[in-house]
Amino acid sequence: MELNHASNELRDQRLIVCSACPALSEHTCKHCGCFVRFRASLQDKRCPLGKW
Repeated sequence: MELNHASNELRDQRLIVCSACPALSEHTCKHCGCFVRFRASLQDKRCPLGKW
């Protein structure tokens, strides 16, 4: 399985949004249970709450 990684800039922009989100619990999303840094690093993934 090949992963399509987002650019570092896109990942960092996404993580900034996540850091201000009340659904963030340390390193995971309370809404979907994902490891936020990993999800933000994948080009084709989206925030389950539609924030990015």
